[in-house]
Amino acid sequence: MARRRDTGTVSFDVSFDADDTLDPGVPSPRRRTGGRWRAATPRQRRRAGLIGGGLVVLVVGGLATTTAVSAHADAQRLREAPGGVLSLEGPLVESVRTDADDLAAVLDAGVLALVDGADVVAWDVAAGEEVWRTEVGGSPRCGPRPQLGGAVDFATPVDTITCLQDDGARVTVLTADGDVTGTRDLPADGYGREHQVVAPAAEGGLLVVEHDPGLPERVEIPADDSGDPWLVLDELERQVTQGTAHVEDALTGDVRFELPVSQPGGRGAGYCYDTYLTNDASVGGESEATLRPADVVATPHLVMYERCGASARGTAAGAPLDVGEGIDSYGSIGWFVGPGASSVQTATDGELVVPDGSTTKVVDASGDVVLRAPAQLAAPSATDGSPAGLWIGTRDYAYLVALDETGEQVWQTDGGDISLLAQTADTVVMANWERVVGRDPADGAERWRVPLMGTDLLGGAVSRDWNPRAMVTDGLRVMVLVESYSEDGSGSFGLLTVDLASGDHEIDMLDLDGRDGIADGGERGWVLPWLVAVDGHPALLGIGLDEAYRYSVTSVATLGSP
Repeated sequence: MARRRDTGTVSFDVSFDADDTLDPGVPSPRRRTGGRWRAATPRQRRRAGLIGGGLVVLVVGGLATTTAVSAHADAQRLREAPGGVLSLEGPLVESVRTDADDLAAVLDAGVLALVDGADVVAWDVAAGEEVWRTEVGGSPRCGPRPQLGGAVDFATPVDTITCLQDDGARVTVLTADGDVTGTRDLPADGYGREHQVVAPAAEGGLLVVEHDPGLPERVEIPADDSGDPWLVLDELERQVTQGTAHVEDALTGDVRFELPVSQPGGRGAGYCYDTYLTNDASVGGESEATLRPADVVATPHLVMYERCGASARGTAAGAPLDVGEGIDSYGSIGWFVGPGASSVQTATDGELVVPDGSTTKVVDASGDVVLRAPAQLAAPSATDGSPAGLWIGTRDYAYLVALDETGEQVWQTDGGDISLLAQTADTVVMANWERVVGRDPADGAERWRVPLMGTDLLGGAVSRDWNPRAMVTDGLRVMVLVESYSEDGSGSFGLLTVDLASGDHEIDMLDLDGRDGIADGGERGWVLPWLVAVDGHPALLGIGLDEAYRYSVTSVATLGSP
C-alpha cells in the first residue's frame, strides 16, 4: 500500500470579513480526537497591576490581551459547536472545492477523509489542501461516516478509519494520519452471505448484520388486478426469521458486542416495498414492487440496522437502544434528518435522543437513561456553543415545548412540527415546511418569522413553497439550506440567511451545473447540495443519491468571503 503527501498544492485564502472579536485565522489546536463536544467558555483571569506612571500602558495592554483571549475562546467555541461557524456576515461564495467519490470520516482540525478512486485522501476544508493520500485499493467504502443531519457527527473527529474494499472481500484500518494499521481478508463464506450487511464502524470496527426479511425481492402486480395493489403486497405471506447483529474488530474478527434484532409487529408487507404502481396496460401491463434495502448507520456515536420493521440499534460502545414500536427512519419523527438517517439522533453533548412513541428518552453512551420527556425532542441542527440548558420538542403534534435538564417544562406554546432546530445564547430557531421562527429561549415568545409556504423569497418572482433541509449558525445569524420544486419536478436550492436579532433575511440561489436545480449525477442518480459546518467553516457537500436513497459525497466546497 502506498502513501504519499502532496507537495504542490496551492493554498487558498478563505478568511471571513467578520466581527473583529472572532479571528478565524487563529489556528485550531489539536483537540482530543474522538472526545465529546463541550460548550463551556473558559474562565478568563485578569491581573490588576497598577504601578505609577505605567497605569495607562498596563490597562491598554491588559485590554488587548483580554480581547485576544476572548476572541480565541469565542472562535474555538464556534469551531467545536455542532453546526457552528465563525461568521455568516456578508455574501459568501465558494472559496475552495474538491471532487470525491465519497466521504470516509471526519478528522481533527477541519480535515475530512474522502474517498478518491482507490485512495483515501485527507482534505483541509479551510486551506483547500490535500494533507495526505493513502492507497487502499478496490473502490473502498469507509467509515465511520457521519449522518448528514447529524451536526454532532461533523463536530466529532475520529482517529481511526475503517475501509471495506474489493466488494467487501478485504478490510483496511488507517490512522488519522493516513498510516495503515493493518488489513484482513474477509472470506465470502463468512462475510458475503445472502441477507448479510457489513459496514465500517467506529474505532476500527465492523458492523455485521444477518437478517432475512422473509419476503421476495420483487413482486409483479398485474395491471388488470381489480383489487388494491397495496393490499396485494400486504397479503404476502411473510417468513419471519431471527436476525443477528454484532460489532467486531475489523482486523482480528473478535466480537466486541452483540445487539438484539427486534422483529416486526403486525404491520403488513406493503410498507417494505418501493414502487410506482400505475396499473396501466399502456406502460407494460404490470407494475413491479421492489423490496426496500436496509438502512444502515454507523457513526462515532451510533450503530443501527433497519429493514422492513426489523431493527437493531445501539450506542457505538455497545449499549442496546430500545426504540418505540413502529418507529422507522422516516416515520413518526417531526424533523428532517437527511438521507441515510436514523430515527435516533445525537445531541450536542454526545447523548442520544431516542424516540418512544409520543415520548423521548435521552440516553448516554453507556445506555443509561438520563432523561424521560413527555414530548418528541429534537436534537439541534446548529448551535453556537453556548450552554443551552433546554430541550426543545413537540407535544401532541400541536405544541412546542421547552424542558429543563431535569425534564420540567419551562414553557409551552402553539406550534407545529420541527424540521430543523438551532439554539444560540439568545435565540431558539425552529424551521419546518411552513416557516422559520425565532423565539425567546426564556419564555418561547415569538420574535420574528420568515414564511416559507407560498412566499416570494426571491423578490418579484412567483411565490413558491420552500422546504428547509440543513442549517448552520454563527450565533448572530442562521443560514438555512432551502429547497423549492418547480412545475417540472426539478428542485431549486438556496441559502437563506436570517439575522437572529431582527429577522431580516436574504436568499442566495445556488447554481448547480449551470442551472438552479438538481444536477443529474448519471450512474450515481441525483445530486443535491447539503450544508454542514466543519471546524467553524460552512461547507456545501455534493450529495449523490442512488435509487435506494443511499448517499455518497461527490464534492466538498468551502464557503468564504469573496
